[in-house]
Amino acid sequence: MNQPKKLFKHLQEREKDVYAHQEGIYYVQGMDIPIQIIIQSKLSSKDNEYLTLLSDQLQDKEPLQRALKNYFHDNQNELYQLIFQAIFAANPSLFTEVLKMQRLDRDPDVQRKIDELVREFEWDKKWKAEGKL
Repeated sequence: MNQPKKLFKHLQEREKDVYAHQEGIYYVQGMDIPIQIIIQSKLSSKDNEYLTLLSDQLQDKEPLQRALKNYFHDNQNELYQLIFQAIFAANPSLFTEVLKMQRLDRDPDVQRKIDELVREFEWDKKWKAEGKL
């Protein structure tokens, strides 16, 4: 996908300045609130791994597995909680599959953290309701 040309043209017609911060990330100046436009298909997956996880077309499990491992090492960081809510909402099946794979880890500490994460976000209730638990 290319940049949203109609949106950019619309903003420029209203004398709003749109500039590229980096490939796939644009800032809009002249608005009442700061606005950032992100085009996921243009993002460098290495530099923006967590942003690329927010796609509802997520297929690659490895970045999500890395994010979960990072969370298990630093589960006090609230950003992980926000991103996991968004990832789960956009990709519930993939997220569930990755959690199950992580759960196969024989480390009891990792298993406990997965259980805590599932309970914290009440995914266990959602899975029970859907018959997946």
